[in-house]
This record gives sequence, C-alpha cells and structure tokens, in this order.
Amino acid sequence: MMTPRAVPWLDWGEWEMVRELLMAPEPERRARGVQRVAAWRSRGRLPVSVETTACLVEIWLSERGGQPPSEVQLRLAYSMALLRMVNGICDPSQRGKAANSVLTLARRLDLPPMLVDLRHAATHGSLPALPALQLGASQAMEWLLQKYWRQQHEQAAALASDETEREVGGLPC
Repeated sequence: MMTPRAVPWLDWGEWEMVRELLMAPEPERRARGVQRVAAWRSRGRLPVSVETTACLVEIWLSERGGQPPSEVQLRLAYSMALLRMVNGICDPSQRGKAANSVLTLARRLDLPPMLVDLRHAATHGSLPALPALQLGASQAMEWLLQKYWRQQHEQAAALASDETEREVGGLPC
C-alpha cells in the first residue's frame, strides 16, 4: 500500500488543468499554467519535472514576449533549467557505494544524451549556443511530457477508476 504524501495541488483535477495549460498552444494559457505552478511553489516542494516544465515554458514565453531577454540571458536561463532538470532527475537514482556518472544514470532513465552533454558544457565549459539549448529544451519538454506528465495522468486515471469501483462495491461500472 502506498503512503500518502502532501502535494501542492488541491486534487488531480487541478493537476490536470495545469498540465493542459502548460502544454496548450496558446501563450496566454501557458502563462496561466506557469502562474499556477508559481502558486504551488509557494505551498511547498515541487517535483523536479513540474518545476522544469514551468521553467522551460516561462523561458519560451519570454522569448516571444514584447521585450525578449538578451541572447546571453536566454543561454543562462536555458542552461540553468536543463542543468537542474538533469541533476534533479538523475541524482535520486544514484545508488550504491560508488557514484555513477550522470550519463550512466541518464541512460537508465531514458534521458536524451544531448541533455547530459548540455548540462556538462554549461557546468564545466562555456555556455552552449542558443540553438543547441533550444533544441535541448524541446527534447526536455518531450521527455517530461512522456515520462512525467503522461505517466502521472495515466496513474491518476487508474486510481480514479479504482475509486469508482470501490464506491460501487468493487464491481465494475
């Protein structure tokens, strides 16, 4: 049996709403999703996948806004978002007495190697070029959609289905 844990969203309905807002094609809806995640952030610790998604959407919105940031600001923002994502996704899977490389951990988690390369360059070298970071952000968003948002959505739907079955005496509706 799973142990309940506190989350910053009210319920799965609110989580679903934010998922839809962050993935919406309209910038206004995406901005509302980012604002909702900011409210969640004030309530407590967010999963790194939620934090990264909102951060990447916010950077994307700023690029398309009235006064976009400079190229250096964008490179810094993308680099930090991708660095935090890779570290936040890989670090919890670090097991054993000897530390594994980030690339080894990323492979286990099916994280695109390009993200690890961008993280390494931003951490230990010079900031990667903006087009490379934008491509990395696109790959990161696709990974987050597939490995976090979609999986969580499916688990929530399965839990809701289980609840419905229990409410009617365990018989399928």
